[in-house]
Amino acid sequence: MFFRMLKKDLADKKRLNIILLIFMCMASILTVCSAIMLYANTLGIKEDREKVNAADVVIINSRDLGGIEEKQKRLSEWFLNRDGVTELELGETISFIQNAIDFEGYEEDSQALLKDAKYFAYDLNMKHNRVTDMNSQFFDLDYGTIAVPQIIHKYAGVNIGDTVRITTQLGNIYEFKVTVITKDPGMNGHLRLFFNEEDYEVLKKDSPIIEDVYMVKLFEGNTYLDQSSLVNDFSEMKESEAEYIRGYKLDDSYTDQEVSSTLTALMIVFSVLLILMVFMTISFTIKSAIKNEEKELGMLKALGIESMSFNWLFAAKYIAISLFSSIVGLFGGIYFSRLEIKYLTFGYLEPELGNILPVAVITSLMSFVIIVVFVAISLRRMKRISIIDVITGENRGERFGKHPGLFLHKMKKINVPFYLALTDLTNRIKRYKFLIFAYTFGIAIIITLLEIYNTVYSSYWIERMWGRPEFDFVLDMSREMSDEYIQRGGSLGGAIDIVNEELKGANIPATVGYCSYVRDIELTHNNEIHMAGMYFDCDYISDFELYEGVHPKLRNEVLMDAIDAKKSGIEVGDSISVKYYKYNDDGLTYKEVEEEFIVVGLVDVAEGQLSIYTSDMFEGAAEAGRMIVGSKIDAPDSMKDEYIEQMREMYGQSSIRNKIEEIDYSLSGYGAVYSTILMLFIPMILILMIMVTMLYQSVNMVDETPDIALLKCGGFTNGNVKAWQLIRSTMISIGSSILAILLVNTAIAFGLKKLFFNLGYILNYHSNQDVFRFYIVLPILITVIIDFITYLTLKRVDDMEISKIRDI
Repeated sequence: MFFRMLKKDLADKKRLNIILLIFMCMASILTVCSAIMLYANTLGIKEDREKVNAADVVIINSRDLGGIEEKQKRLSEWFLNRDGVTELELGETISFIQNAIDFEGYEEDSQALLKDAKYFAYDLNMKHNRVTDMNSQFFDLDYGTIAVPQIIHKYAGVNIGDTVRITTQLGNIYEFKVTVITKDPGMNGHLRLFFNEEDYEVLKKDSPIIEDVYMVKLFEGNTYLDQSSLVNDFSEMKESEAEYIRGYKLDDSYTDQEVSSTLTALMIVFSVLLILMVFMTISFTIKSAIKNEEKELGMLKALGIESMSFNWLFAAKYIAISLFSSIVGLFGGIYFSRLEIKYLTFGYLEPELGNILPVAVITSLMSFVIIVVFVAISLRRMKRISIIDVITGENRGERFGKHPGLFLHKMKKINVPFYLALTDLTNRIKRYKFLIFAYTFGIAIIITLLEIYNTVYSSYWIERMWGRPEFDFVLDMSREMSDEYIQRGGSLGGAIDIVNEELKGANIPATVGYCSYVRDIELTHNNEIHMAGMYFDCDYISDFELYEGVHPKLRNEVLMDAIDAKKSGIEVGDSISVKYYKYNDDGLTYKEVEEEFIVVGLVDVAEGQLSIYTSDMFEGAAEAGRMIVGSKIDAPDSMKDEYIEQMREMYGQSSIRNKIEEIDYSLSGYGAVYSTILMLFIPMILILMIMVTMLYQSVNMVDETPDIALLKCGGFTNGNVKAWQLIRSTMISIGSSILAILLVNTAIAFGLKKLFFNLGYILNYHSNQDVFRFYIVLPILITVIIDFITYLTLKRVDDMEISKIRDI
């Protein structure tokens, strides 16, 4: 009996069943995907590191020209004698400057991420920090081939089969064919090029300068402080000539976590939305089906045919579709989640099937059970069917009640289609709650995604993420020109002073700013030690938007970055103790000192570690680096492009970038990530809204057949009936757009602040809104699309006649 009922239900209303099936499959796939991505972001990270035997700390140290083995032995013993070190592997690498590597089809310096990059050659003999191919499998290389990291594949456009030309330290040129794109969970972001043993030996003979690689594993459960202590102690050794230091927990790059966390968060939100829509779809269709067959069900109830098994026969279709969608979700979720991890996240490996299969099975079963439970809840409406109501047609006492809503004879200036549409929304608004919900959340998610992209791909993000204030242009000289100016000025600061004098002499009202900084200094707060960075001699500090407090004025007053300070329990008014190197009176030698500072304000930027910004009264610290930031033009906006062109004539076309060019240059990586997210989710949401429209109209046209037939019998044309439906659709779309905009600027705005805080970025996130495009043009376009789909479903109106009332 169950299968006979199932066959009948599936054959009836095929369009509705197809839409319901697609809904459930999409929800199940996304739910499984979300669960697997959550797994990859938690337990999966540990499994990835175990698979490649990742070291906790990696130090690339220069070799001495003489006594190589002695130095290696001393440093190895130093590492092994430290508490907490469990394993040490000593390897070697050959470094190449950017100009020594030529990737086929890549225009040099076209990507900020790869500008002035340093590449490191390895063979495949290391036991720690191994790499895999894109399928997360270990590999071998043939003679004359090379393996390049996924980051090069993404940003330099290098593909399998391309040629890489390498110029060695002695000037010889070798060409290699790319055969593998690598994933590197242990040292992701470190540009490692891999060769087979024979090719590596050839490069080694052509490279007088070879560096040692110390790969250190610490005890299980080691922390940020354990790794930073090792790194700092090593840096203070006389034999420390480290070119590269990386600690797994010291890495300040959020790129991989950002991509994975953002995708996971969006998939969870989208899957929850889809599940809610599945529930509403089931509820809507079951109620409609019960209403259409209410007489038959009432008669059966009058005959005493009423039981739970009978009710479940009515739900056979939903159980079968739910079971099928759960199976599709199981396999589809595994497949698509592994594709996401493979192509969209660089530092993650595809999880082993045996590890994620239980997660996928449990998630699929949960989806099935939840849907079945909801079907059971929806079937309770059958118990409310009254035999008396079935016989009387629910007309008891109807003539004595006041009819609610609008009256056409009191609104003579309104046309009938508009009146009917308005009456539907005032008298039967509950009937359209499913449609309003779908449209509201669909439009809200699209606006949110566009606003995130508009925010991340802007100067706002450069300021908040990298601590670089508002700027008008960026000076980015070639290596040769930069070296020339540094030689003339004696330092980067002196070079910038020369540039500023040249600009002043050319009557260009522009200033190139710079900032001095030291990294990995020791900060103590409430007896807890933290690693921090210190920034001083920075002209732009006063331009920062304060999150809390005031700007520092006295020598012992400092600002701190808000997000890391809050996470470390540091508030405005707290005292912190800072250890740093300070110059002696001779200005040449320096010593380590410890001083107390007062935190007077917090700025909402994310540097990746605790950051201290001093006042103008602070003398500075030794062993400081410098960076160019905050270049401004003191002129009206209309004249800035003219001055930029003058500077390009002085320093070269490629040495000066305006604000828009700098955003494209510096944020191309972020832009690529979020463009991918937009291309994935916005079409899915639009398709979802289209299917909801078709689903609703397929049910609605059946329910409204008597009304439409009576209208046509009364002299109204097909055009009047279609206008009624289209006006109602437009009203619902516009109303949903207004609700969506309110939702975006309230609950979603609050959620985004929490999301970006938890990702480790900024506290006071503000979306870069484009009111005209996102709040006006976009809702109009979506309304037009929905009306067009609605219009296509109205072809059945032409066939509806008064004779069909007998069939209802």
